[in-house]
Amino acid sequence: MSKKKQCLRLFSKGFLVLFVVISFALLVPEDFTTLRMSPFVRELTEKTKTDGRTRTTGFYNSQGKLTDPVDKHFASHTEVFDENDRLVAENFYHADGTPAAQPKGFIGIRYEYMSKTELLVTYVDGGDEPMMIAPGYAYIRRTLDDRDKVEEEYYLDLDKNHVACSDGFYGTHFVYDEKGSNTEQTFLDADGNPMQNKNGVTREKYLRNKQDQNIREMYFDEKDQPVQAPLGEYGLAFERDDRDRPTKFTYLDVNGHWMVNHEGYTIMTRTYRPDGSKQTDRYYDHDEKPVALAAGQYGVYHTSEYGQNVYLDKNGGAQLSLHNIFHYQPYIVVVIGILLCVFFALAPEKLCYITAAVYLGFIVYMTLLFRNTVETKTNFDLSTYVARLLYSFESRSEIVNNIWLFIPFGAFLRRKTENRRWILAAFFLSLLVETAQLLTGFGTFELNDLIGNTLGGCIGFYITEGFLEMQVYWRKMRDLRRVIPEEEEEEDTSDLFIDKK
Repeated sequence: MSKKKQCLRLFSKGFLVLFVVISFALLVPEDFTTLRMSPFVRELTEKTKTDGRTRTTGFYNSQGKLTDPVDKHFASHTEVFDENDRLVAENFYHADGTPAAQPKGFIGIRYEYMSKTELLVTYVDGGDEPMMIAPGYAYIRRTLDDRDKVEEEYYLDLDKNHVACSDGFYGTHFVYDEKGSNTEQTFLDADGNPMQNKNGVTREKYLRNKQDQNIREMYFDEKDQPVQAPLGEYGLAFERDDRDRPTKFTYLDVNGHWMVNHEGYTIMTRTYRPDGSKQTDRYYDHDEKPVALAAGQYGVYHTSEYGQNVYLDKNGGAQLSLHNIFHYQPYIVVVIGILLCVFFALAPEKLCYITAAVYLGFIVYMTLLFRNTVETKTNFDLSTYVARLLYSFESRSEIVNNIWLFIPFGAFLRRKTENRRWILAAFFLSLLVETAQLLTGFGTFELNDLIGNTLGGCIGFYITEGFLEMQVYWRKMRDLRRVIPEEEEEEDTSDLFIDKK
């Protein structure tokens, strides 16, 4: 073998080892325990100071020290007003004076009044530069009515071009009652025409209570006809806590009566963490009896706002399920993948075929039968594939697990044949799975998954090839150790014979 080929093979083996190490590193669980390191807002004193046109509101403890509340995303909030007493800037800070990023990602907000009825809202970073925020835009261009209420708003990117927000529409038209409460919203395209959002809804109408809380919303199309949302509901009724957060959701039919949605439940209850992020969702029928969904879960524990979820059992405890094992302890996927690669390299051929058949069934179960229906049917966006590795633990585990899910399949292919063209079988199997998800609605056809699965098949092929080469090497070493003592024994016998003679 030439030195070039030896170096290439050595590099490939080093890459495989590095990939395994990186997989473990990316799947190390985060500490999702909510620690109460700071007091609640209600335990602090809120003070407001005015200096010229600047007003600063902060939260102080009993010693008079500025403090970050556990249920807020900032310790102080600064507002700046112009000569007409219009708000032109907002900034958020931690207790130590550093900028405090808000849940949508921005550090501050700027307001530019183009006229009496036009307003440009800009979201800025710590350097006071415009930035894209989580909903998918950097600016909002608003039109105000004669009561200074927002009549219409459109979402713009960093170049101030129209852009669709994360919910799929480009703008919103608002309707208010005589009290100034928002009672209706219509979603708009870039030209100001009504359009459907990602849930297939064009218009939402709201019913509010005496506290001006939204307690019911109903869904309509562009012709003002009732329309179903993805779970089959025509609307939702809410119960809210003292912070105006919905804690109980009841799914409604076209007449505004309770109904069983496509997932099989009527009521969902939600609890929150002190910082406002959602903590648990649990599912019930109309009589508030627990209901299990497709994967057997009676609820979901959100381990963090953007982290992976833990399925709950009927009593609200962690469910003993494959989902919880592979999502809450995802590094197990890597361990199982490595063990299966070793198995396919060493086990008898017949046993390999049986195991491969069982594993293919496991792939079908995990990618189809194990899932609930989803709203998004396709996703061909590759731009965020690598970025999602750093986005959240759930994103990392999802991407790495997609790769490792097909590594044992690639290992089986290498045991079957040395022909590298068989790696394409991983691609076609993944394509079959993604197409089935698209047709059944149990999952999304994602180009990201197709690439990850194919990569997994390729890696599994070469990992097993390395194991097989090691197996051949150790057999040669074993045979060599058997041959050398025999030669030495013959040599000694010869010497004895000469001495006797």
